[in-house]
Amino acid sequence: MQQQRTPICMAVNNFFPLVSIVSGLNMRPISRRKKTWEGLVDEHKNDVDGSRAIDRTHAKLETALGPSCDVITTNAIYLKDLIFMNDRSKSKVRGSINFDALRMMATRVEDIANLVPVEYPHQPIPTNQNYLARSVVERSHAKLKEMSLECEKL
Repeated sequence: MQQQRTPICMAVNNFFPLVSIVSGLNMRPISRRKKTWEGLVDEHKNDVDGSRAIDRTHAKLETALGPSCDVITTNAIYLKDLIFMNDRSKSKVRGSINFDALRMMATRVEDIANLVPVEYPHQPIPTNQNYLARSVVERSHAKLKEMSLECEKL
């Protein structure tokens, strides 16, 4: 069922779940399970291997969209920018407030705010909505490791 989500999401240009899947695959309890990766069917292994690096995934998503879309909006990219700006910029320079750093962050926040009114023209897909409503999200690294070990026993 999960393997069917990727083509559907790609078809309707909904890339948030794809980025979430890639992020999940890169989590330490999952990525270190060699036997789990070896258990993948070759066809799916090639798909996953090519998309595990988030920068390459972003480029692939841009290619998939083609010229019809100028930007792929992913919260992770914007948040990464904001965190980097905050961590790398001193809050004070020579005893004064660093307005340049604040201006950079404000510009990025404005960019995010400007994306809000953009409409997403699609029709809901009931099977996707049902899947998302019923899917279990596991956030515990210990539980993910345990589930991964269970997969290896198969």
